[in-house]
Amino acid sequence: MIHNRQFIILNKKYTREDFFCLKINEELYLSYQKNLNLKIIDTKLGKAYLIGIAFQVLEDKKNAIEEIKKIESADEIRKCLATLSGRYILIIDSKLYMDFSGSLGVYYGEVESSLVISSSLALIQEIFQLETKKHITLEKSSLRYFPPPLTIIKGIKKLLCSEILDYRDNKIKIEHRSYKLDFSYLSTEETYKIFIQNFSNLLKNIAKEWQGQLFLPLTGGVDSRTILSFLLKENINFISYVAYHSKGLSISDRRVGKKLSKLYKFKHIYLQKNISNKIEIKKRENEYDEQCYFTSIEEDRYYYSVDIYKKLKKYNKPLILRGNIWEVTIKEDDLVEAMEKFIKNKLENLKISSLNIWQKNVEDNFINLDFGMRYYLEQRLGGWSSCNSQADDLNNIDFFSPINSEYLISLLWNLPIYDGIDNKTNQIEIIRRTKKELLIIPFNKKYKIDFFIRILYILKNKGLKYIITKILKKDFL
Repeated sequence: MIHNRQFIILNKKYTREDFFCLKINEELYLSYQKNLNLKIIDTKLGKAYLIGIAFQVLEDKKNAIEEIKKIESADEIRKCLATLSGRYILIIDSKLYMDFSGSLGVYYGEVESSLVISSSLALIQEIFQLETKKHITLEKSSLRYFPPPLTIIKGIKKLLCSEILDYRDNKIKIEHRSYKLDFSYLSTEETYKIFIQNFSNLLKNIAKEWQGQLFLPLTGGVDSRTILSFLLKENINFISYVAYHSKGLSISDRRVGKKLSKLYKFKHIYLQKNISNKIEIKKRENEYDEQCYFTSIEEDRYYYSVDIYKKLKKYNKPLILRGNIWEVTIKEDDLVEAMEKFIKNKLENLKISSLNIWQKNVEDNFINLDFGMRYYLEQRLGGWSSCNSQADDLNNIDFFSPINSEYLISLLWNLPIYDGIDNKTNQIEIIRRTKKELLIIPFNKKYKIDFFIRILYILKNKGLKYIITKILKKDFL
């Protein structure tokens, strides 16, 4: 297995050619793959280990590393991390803290009298050969990931983004944490103003601190255009792109980036598949599955299999600014209904048990947040998206969603709440206040030809018999 950008903490060194090793206390070793971003920071609480990338949101604070240096207590740790954005883990004072949505992903347990903490199920399994439920299929389930906190490996759990892992005295203890800051004292107008000011500052900090090329995946949707509005507002250098899709790109996704790039004079590129050989594609699909240890399936798997990001690797230190996570600020009752439906009809016993444990965790760790939003954050993002991201590390390209910040999301939670996962009224208002000209071009405009693109995809991949069967069942498209 490749294990690119992964780490593991054990009571012994993990020896492998492409791994480095550090002793983090008298008994524990942190072993990490050479491509992993890791910084060691001296604090009054001892050495801190920042894994991944982090950037400061607030104007009146210094960069992530300088703020971590100033930490003197557990309370200061939480305050410090609340104003950071990125995809990271902080290990400090015998505790492990994840970023807002748990986007890097952490697994833990006790095996053979040893504490085990890792970013990778596959790495744990390779070392210990534990009992596994790998036969559980994702393809046949509507839930296309394995829901935390349980995993397919017996005795190993996944840390939730509402939790902190304490390994003091080399014993694992899980603490609850709240991830919602109280901005109820702000009016709607003040909230918009403060959000725009600090999201702008965050992107300026990213542009200043990142010594490489910024990329924006630009589609016909609202998320990417929200980020675009700030990049243009602050005159930040970036390149946008749209990538080939296994199910065919919509006309809106094909046209919007090209049209906006001409209007606002920025570079826009098209990423095409670079591998067509079926044997090579299958080999890379297996690498993807092994990296996330068969816990998630998504379009990113196809992207890796055809080396979709090859063109980006020609640039110096590419950093992709993704647009996901915004949906966590939208009320979506269908998510709750969907989860109940999954449990009743679609899932194997182990998945049902895991979701029931998670639901008990929600009850025990009360956070004043809509249940659907919490499900989206802790399961869809912390469970599903983080697995995809772990597998995406095979590309050796940095990426994160700039909105992945407790401070920024808490501000958005203070705005009026709208129903429906596609109702992005607040984001559209943010664009209007930031770069209103971008609203002239419709979002995700539907074209008749999109229907035929979808049919051609199904014909090519599933055949005419599949279409006829679906039509007869009135379940087509």
